[in-house]
Amino acid sequence: MTGDRADETSIQQSNAALLLDSICGLEKNIGEFSFKRKAQEVQQMFDTLRPLSRDNRDALWARYQKAWGKHKAQLARRWEESEQLFRELSSTLDYGLALSPDGSVFGSEAFGRADWEGMGAKLSKAKSILDEAEFVIRDDTRLVSKHRYELFEKLHHQRDRLREARNVAWSELRGRCEGLYNEAHSAIETMPPREALVVFKENQQAALSLYLRPEDKDKFKGWFEELWQKLQVSFEEGRREYEQRKNEWRARQEAGLERLLAAREKLEGYIERLENNIDANQERQAEARSPDFEDVVGGWIREDEDKLEEARESLANLNRKIEDAGQRLQDS
Repeated sequence: MTGDRADETSIQQSNAALLLDSICGLEKNIGEFSFKRKAQEVQQMFDTLRPLSRDNRDALWARYQKAWGKHKAQLARRWEESEQLFRELSSTLDYGLALSPDGSVFGSEAFGRADWEGMGAKLSKAKSILDEAEFVIRDDTRLVSKHRYELFEKLHHQRDRLREARNVAWSELRGRCEGLYNEAHSAIETMPPREALVVFKENQQAALSLYLRPEDKDKFKGWFEELWQKLQVSFEEGRREYEQRKNEWRARQEAGLERLLAAREKLEGYIERLENNIDANQERQAEARSPDFEDVVGGWIREDEDKLEEARESLANLNRKIEDAGQRLQDS
């Protein structure tokens, strides 16, 4: 009888040690996903492991319940942390709802069509925010599965909205770019090259700074390059026309100067003849044998002197014209 009790006590102690070892293993998994499975294994040991003294059973059961309490408290803290992070990330993802260009889902980020030029920066910022949020959602261990799943669902929805907004923006901005191109094209067709150049530069810069599909940006870049070549042709044609007009003007000026020089030479010859006539008549007057002839010669002298005075005035005017014509040619 004494031997049987000793055997039973030994078995009880062995069972208690076995159960204690399992509870110790359970305590190491507090807060882990594996805790519940291991707790079920311990619970099954409590139900099936016999014999086990009442004192050992009560002490081990209390320790088992304490482990459960710690696990639940840790899960509650983790849930609170996950809930807080979930709210923060959900709020971050709501930024994506501010991306519809028509303003219907733009929220606090709504803006008018006058702000289309800044659309690319807004879309890029939104994509960056979503990428950063995805990294946190995927790797942050504070999130519980439920919150992680809901956030991924919201993230995927948000990316769909981002793609939709981007496509709408591309369509709208492509139309604006076409308008800028057409305006530049019209300027080159209808305006003087220098005025058209101002319109071209402003419109090219505005168009190529817009947020466009890569293929659209390449297309418009090529179109504006063609306009630039056309504008260069206009400048070259204008330069040729200008040179032609300048050469024609210079030829007219040179021909006019030649006529003025010829006229001056002729006038100088006329003046020389008048001076010679006056000198000759003054000699005749001095040798006149009668007062009547002296008076006649004196009339000739006065007449020639009047002509000489007029001729010299004409020569002075002619010299001024020659000087002006020469200066114009020199300045051209």
